[in-house]
Amino acid sequence: MLEYKDIKKEKLTANFANCADLKPLAAVLLLGNLFYLKEKVTISQVQAINDCIDAIAANVTPNQLNNLLKTALTVDKAHKDLMEKDSIAVLDAFATHSIEDKALRGKINNDNLVLCATQPQHTLRASITLIQNHLIAQNEDNPFANFDYGLLKNASHDQIKQHLSSIIKGCKSLPEAELIQIGEKSEAAARIICSIVYGHDKRCEIEAKFAEKHPNMRPKVAKRWTKTASSVPQTTTKENNMKCKAANLGEKYPEFKKVNEVKRTTRDSAPAKPQGEQNAVPTFTILGSIIGWMANPAAVPAAKACVFGAPAAGAAACLGPALLPIAGCAILGAGLGLLSNNSKEENEKSKSKNTSKP
Repeated sequence: MLEYKDIKKEKLTANFANCADLKPLAAVLLLGNLFYLKEKVTISQVQAINDCIDAIAANVTPNQLNNLLKTALTVDKAHKDLMEKDSIAVLDAFATHSIEDKALRGKINNDNLVLCATQPQHTLRASITLIQNHLIAQNEDNPFANFDYGLLKNASHDQIKQHLSSIIKGCKSLPEAELIQIGEKSEAAARIICSIVYGHDKRCEIEAKFAEKHPNMRPKVAKRWTKTASSVPQTTTKENNMKCKAANLGEKYPEFKKVNEVKRTTRDSAPAKPQGEQNAVPTFTILGSIIGWMANPAAVPAAKACVFGAPAAGAAACLGPALLPIAGCAILGAGLGLLSNNSKEENEKSKSKNTSKP
């Protein structure tokens, strides 16, 4: 393991160059140590480590980097069992930071990003880098241009999912084939990808493939589609696309038959109120008035007059301020009584109207 006293840029850069082709695992551990050490030192010591990383990143070729990343990702279990715990952490640090580092991630090919993303601990960052590389290659706007990968460590799962889905929704296109390939190789990765492409136009294509591949995902995907079909506004194109995918899946998996059977709830399709309730005075209106009177002592006499009648109001007006809470309770009780009586009268009227009809 490297220590801060070992940080000598020229020496470490030369060692890395000598190992990159002939001893890839040694090169992985060297650069991984720098990434790992960077997280352990003080802020004043970070710059020296960054200088070493930048020097190595500037000189490593895409072929070398891809070979090193593949080496780090494919170390077999028997070899790992012989490694120290810190060395395993260094391997993970190499993969993590290679994907995140701005000077390195553009050199990583899609095959290695897919391989990396199949490991759940790397799915999010590898998918983000894959999307960025795709957008750059297509000369499309990159909403992730200023994205801080530190969010993936510091925010909660729900916060990450919500933030990423809002960014991905703004992407003009996605590396659909690669994302599907990731999810088909790993169910855990497929679930993560579903949570971040939720708002994108290609969502149905991606989720449909995962549902076909992973039986355990079918109920949840079908449930999300049903919810979307019943309550989420969609463009005609997106709605027809979902219906088509659901129909195709429904022929093989019964969970998806319900998607095209639901009807969207609208203002026109909302259930009508019973006749007796249509003209009833809203309860909250009367209660709100009573509570408002109680909060304004000056208005208490008028409130009492409204509820009890003028004579009772005149007598109650003599009550001192100390009795206002009692008077307020009486007002509230009387108001509730009136509401109950009004409700009964409305019900009786409704019944009489109904019985009088032929």
